Amino acid sequence: MTEMRKKMIRVMDLRNLSAHTQRSYLAAVTGLTKYCRQSPEKITKVMIEDYLLYLKNKKRIAPASCSSVLTGLRFFYAHVLGKQISVDFSLTKKPRKLPTVLTKESASGGENDLCPVKSKTPTDPDDHLCGGLKSRRDDAIKARAYRQQTDVDQSRRR
Repeated sequence: MTEMRKKMIRVMDLRNLSAHTQRSYLAAVTGLTKYCRQSPEKITKVMIEDYLLYLKNKKRIAPASCSSVLTGLRFFYAHVLGKQISVDFSLTKKPRKLPTVLTKESASGGENDLCPVKSKTPTDPDDHLCGGLKSRRDDAIKARAYRQQTDVDQSRRR
């Protein structure tokens, strides 16, 4: 084991990093040195950027994984070698799809009702409820009636 590797493990132990984090940081530095075939002290910013592009484009590693590799390299250079590296690497963020928000009209059973339920009687007060909600409500009413009946039966037994 090289002196730099021992020093990195010692620094990570002192900072109480988890075993998984230690393995990933060591793998990041090892991968960089194998790719560049040089000591980490001699590796430049451009070489690090080339390595990250190699991981992303050739190895097809996810951008988040490339970011964790960069975090390991930053840790190594900052805490073991005492140098700061400034690598411009950003994740390509996919636009998030926002959930559909109901308007007051659609929530109250207006013309844009999401779950129209046709009732048999036009004056049904539960016209605005979906079939699933009606069945859940009916199940709750039945369960309450059953509990009340069993309570009455138990009081009669006493």
